[in-house]
Amino acid sequence: MKIIILGAGLIGEPMAIDLAKDLKYQITVADINETSFKKLEKGDSITTIQIDLSKPEM
Repeated sequence: MKIIILGAGLIGEPMAIDLAKDLKYQITVADINETSFKKLEKGDSITTIQIDLSKPEM
């Protein structure tokens, strides 16, 4: 199952880490601030994308 989490802050980061423990999930974490991804262990089940979703052209 594919899951996208918007925001890698106080809620998004632990949510992604917890969901990544179950290998049936493919998690994408999107955040405007690329430094928010530092604590996430990027592996097979977590990918990250730096994006500003408030921009209309997205």
